[in-house]
Amino acid sequence: MSSITEASVLPAPASRSGAFRALGMIVVAPAETARRLAVERYWVLALLVAAVVSFVTTSVNISRVDIATEMRERLAAQDPHATEEDLRTGVEMARGLAKLGGFMSGAITPVTILVIAGVLLAAHMGAGGTARFSQALSATTHAWVPQSIKSILVMSLMLSTKHVKASTAQTILRSNLGFLAGTGHRTAFTLLSAIDVFDFWTIGLLAAGFAAASRVSFRRSLLVISGTYAAVVGVRVVLAMTLVHTP
Repeated sequence: MSSITEASVLPAPASRSGAFRALGMIVVAPAETARRLAVERYWVLALLVAAVVSFVTTSVNISRVDIATEMRERLAAQDPHATEEDLRTGVEMARGLAKLGGFMSGAITPVTILVIAGVLLAAHMGAGGTARFSQALSATTHAWVPQSIKSILVMSLMLSTKHVKASTAQTILRSNLGFLAGTGHRTAFTLLSAIDVFDFWTIGLLAAGFAAASRVSFRRSLLVISGTYAAVVGVRVVLAMTLVHTP
């Protein structure tokens, strides 16, 4: 009897298709997949997919944005006496920074995921949970799938839209309430942008993953993650307010 019980809780043997299957199953069966990931700890493929999607979508989106026109308008508004050479220099600098951002996006996303995994692991340990970093990383990389889906949807809209401005690009996919405020109202936009369908989806997947990995209830994990998210949003809002009042 004991051997049957033990066999029922032992992890299934890892297979080459397991990591690929986990990426798909986290969308259709998140709770079951989260419990499996707490044991099998697939994260390499998920992290690689997140990095590649981020690099490709960011690079494509940057190439679709009309940086020159918007940058010229902004520089002219800031300095009515700016010469054509000044405007040309400003546009070239903006293009260079945009390209740099595209190249760096493939590295920024994995680093962001690693930081999130570490912060949430510490938060859950403080709430009485027990987990290893590999489990936290497995949960976080797979919870990032909604963000990758969002990036692909934004890229699709960018490709089907002509003359995309940087301000328009931020609200082209109306998955959050940021479009109600518009990018011109920075503080309100920052706050309303946090009310995002894909962010809430990610929070739910994180809660399922960390609940299974840390051996705490889903409700407790959800409270920990939601509180962390609220704190991050609060910092963003304060920074936006500071920038608004900066001359």
